[in-house]
Amino acid sequence: MIRKVFSIPGLITLTLLLIIAYLGLWVYLRSTVASGVASYISELKMEGYQVEHGGLSIKGFPFSINAQTPNLTIQTAPNTSAGASGLWSFQTNQVDMFTPTLTPLSWSIRHGGTLAVNSVVSSFDVSPADIDADVAYSFTGRLKSFRADLKETVILSRSGETPAILGLKKAKTEIEVNNDIASVEVHADDVILSPQLLGDAMTVLGQNLNTFALKGEIENWSLLETEGLDIWLQSPAKIKSDVWTLKWGNLDLVGSCDLGFQNRLPEGVIGFRVKNIEALLNSLTQLGMLDSNFASQIEAVANTMDSDTDGRKLIEITIRDGVIKYGFFTLYRL
Repeated sequence: MIRKVFSIPGLITLTLLLIIAYLGLWVYLRSTVASGVASYISELKMEGYQVEHGGLSIKGFPFSINAQTPNLTIQTAPNTSAGASGLWSFQTNQVDMFTPTLTPLSWSIRHGGTLAVNSVVSSFDVSPADIDADVAYSFTGRLKSFRADLKETVILSRSGETPAILGLKKAKTEIEVNNDIASVEVHADDVILSPQLLGDAMTVLGQNLNTFALKGEIENWSLLETEGLDIWLQSPAKIKSDVWTLKWGNLDLVGSCDLGFQNRLPEGVIGFRVKNIEALLNSLTQLGMLDSNFASQIEAVANTMDSDTDGRKLIEITIRDGVIKYGFFTLYRL
């Protein structure tokens, strides 16, 4: 005889209980998001920030939580302890946050339209600021992963003060955290820099930074996440990159780095695999970062090196006690 494990009424009852639990989870998440946002705004106000918004709407029942906040403005209070230089405000027309009901620790965040940033130093619009981001947290509230994409955008000054970056084609950042080590990947293309920021570098390298890319690791991540950069720099802080790329004007560099920090200053080794080393030395000399006599000596040493299959030569510089050196040559003091 075949024993019945579930009867039809039992299956119906179980299904109804699962549906009720699922709907209860959605209601709970909606309440948690609403109370969490309200609590966060209250904390900001207690810390002296002024916060305005067009309300919070939560939709998506029952399969997702889709929270929208229009016309969000956050600004420092006029009596901020940072003084006049600490005054700033941030404005955006709408922020959308989305998560499937069954994965409430993983959120997608979307912003479209224009961002407005105002401060005593500079006021500018980022338009269009089409940002897509995904973020996931552990049950303890620590970051597990983060991804953000920024599409082609232009940064326009509203105060006459030129921003450091005038625009870019695209930018992407990814972070994966495992065992207190954050694996970081950054990539940016066609970054248009301000002539005021570049100074003499404008004529040597040009205004358009073609490509910057980096894959690396940040150690002791939890301390950086919870306590901030200053405390992290006083700890056994370390950044390591097996590969980074910089293409800017006549600079074409591929390299690696292994840097710790001592008294908040970087300390370690940076390796460059340089294509057309003469162009690099010429650029550093024109920018006043390298004495012409040193440049000639370094070039003479480099000419004795073998090139790799890509026509690059390896140069390693060390940083210690705020001094950047190539072998016995002092290149720059921080």
